[in-house]
Amino acid sequence: MRAALLEPTAAVLPTVHAAQSVEIVAGSGERLRALAFDDGSSEAGQLALWVASVPTDYADQPATLRLAWDAELADGGAVRWSVGLRSLETSIALSAAHAYAFDAAAATVTTTPAAPTYSSVALASAALTAGVALVVIVRRDSGHAADTLAGRARLLMAELLW
Repeated sequence: MRAALLEPTAAVLPTVHAAQSVEIVAGSGERLRALAFDDGSSEAGQLALWVASVPTDYADQPATLRLAWDAELADGGAVRWSVGLRSLETSIALSAAHAYAFDAAAATVTTTPAAPTYSSVALASAALTAGVALVVIVRRDSGHAADTLAGRARLLMAELLW
């Protein structure tokens, strides 16, 4: 299995509907960067994006995006994460005119703040082509009925797995 690590510090944050880059101080004093995604339907669609490369030996095997995240507050609930992919094979122009097919998954968080939860989103996108760069968009669908977590969900990291 291959993996591409998508770190919060490498995310591209758009000028609208962007997740917020935040610092988390761990119990032992380490400082970590995370991306905070707000709750509430008015913030539906907050996102962050990365550019990743599909391995040259990729052969249409299943792909997954694994997310490590936590809840900023101790309230239980679920977060609905969506992942969109688009190949950069024909153009590097990023605009609203490009369609992204989003795959989604809802995951329940524990009631312990700052305790990581791991969620996986199976990817069925045709954008996965051997040797091609692609845009990976992670979005919190806070306006969706399946997203019930009050407060911010903080993305600690994501892994693209083949």
